[in-house]
Amino acid sequence: MNAVAVIEEKIHQLHPEHYGEVEEFIDMFLGKQQTPKSAKLNPKWKGMLKDVRMSSVELQHKSLEWWSEECIL
Repeated sequence: MNAVAVIEEKIHQLHPEHYGEVEEFIDMFLGKQQTPKSAKLNPKWKGMLKDVRMSSVELQHKSLEWWSEECIL
């Protein structure tokens, strides 16, 4: 018996109220198969950090610091 037939047989054994969950699960896997679109910089943000005088690593550390402060409050 091939894999598709095994899956179909198992689906037929389910109570119909679970079909929606199975469909969502399958849709999740199908979504993972799609090739991701390349992220483009939103024009609104272009150049907005040009005046920041920090390296990317310093900015990363600062953002973690800010995030930690928010979690503590």
